[in-house]
Amino acid sequence: MSCDRVIFHPSIAAAPEYCAGTSIEEAARRCGAAEIVKLASNENPLGPSRRAVAAIRAAVAQLHRYPPLSDEALRGRLAGGEGAGFGPEHVVCGNGGTDLLALVADAFLNPGDEAIVCPPTFPLYEILVSRRGARAVRCDLRTPGFAYDAERILRAVTPATRVLFLCSPVNPTGTLLTAAQAELVMAELPDRVVTVFDESYRDFVDDPAAADGRVWVRAGRPVLAVRSLSKSMGLAGLRFGWGIAPPQLAGYLRRMRNPFASGSLALAGAIAALEDRAHLERTRRLVLRERSWLFRALEARGLAPVPSQANFILFRPGLPPETVYERLLERGVVVRPAAFFQQPEAIRVSLGTRAQNRRFLAALDEVLAEIRPGAPA
Repeated sequence: MSCDRVIFHPSIAAAPEYCAGTSIEEAARRCGAAEIVKLASNENPLGPSRRAVAAIRAAVAQLHRYPPLSDEALRGRLAGGEGAGFGPEHVVCGNGGTDLLALVADAFLNPGDEAIVCPPTFPLYEILVSRRGARAVRCDLRTPGFAYDAERILRAVTPATRVLFLCSPVNPTGTLLTAAQAELVMAELPDRVVTVFDESYRDFVDDPAAADGRVWVRAGRPVLAVRSLSKSMGLAGLRFGWGIAPPQLAGYLRRMRNPFASGSLALAGAIAALEDRAHLERTRRLVLRERSWLFRALEARGLAPVPSQANFILFRPGLPPETVYERLLERGVVVRPAAFFQQPEAIRVSLGTRAQNRRFLAALDEVLAEIRPGAPA
């Protein structure tokens, strides 16, 4: 027996798979180090919210029950954290921010449609577009500073344009879409285009010039502003995210979700995490402190770090990134070569604790001395 006669959707069959960073388990298997420092996936070095963990443990006893069919109470809490003017009707929940991105692609893209992406950026946008048989139109960020090019985005709009993906802070560069750039784009963008403001790293932004997707939601534009508990609340394994959109758009996206789409543990953990402001503030303080410290350290080594507003830094080692990655892995330190993010000469390193960041730098110094030009490869 085989699957040779099964009719596969050609767009899905041809779509590339998402490539994740090296896991702790794989790193331990490959290098055998007693302690692994994983700085590859932009995870929270402080771990998960303790209040969320306690709530999840308490909810385990009810796993034989279905979760609530309606998540309106949770959506109300999420809306309350977004400021005045938002209610549960503005919120759609998902299994991580990536689930919201997939909902948009499934809801608005068909074969022959176009979606604008701005590389280097989160590769999942193009993967989702390709699964729908649509075409990703690239409007590259300006180099060397990786700034958005509002004029180029507007020139790329055609009658086939249905979705615009704007990531801010950008993964993998950590740079921003500014409010001024967003104003230029939104002033001319046709109302038929759904704009996704992917703001999954917004809790780490300290630049007042940053754009805010909620401005356009309040204005009633077809905008979805994406949020996540994965980074700032340390709940990447829980898979919970949400989006803010005008009620008509949010309601339409909610119809795309299956019954009981969010499990009981995710709902309990999300509610508790929203109340754990102390964990959020601890995480934010650590990221802002370590971001500045590690940026200066990389800059002092001449490694061209990109100024970041996220919990990671992109830098160029001046040597083949895959080689640097492998040598770091041998020393129990995991980073992310950025070729998957359209940056083949760069590495993205997540921010850890000071001790973790020091260990990364010590290992990096050893690697660079070992394989720099003239040294044995």
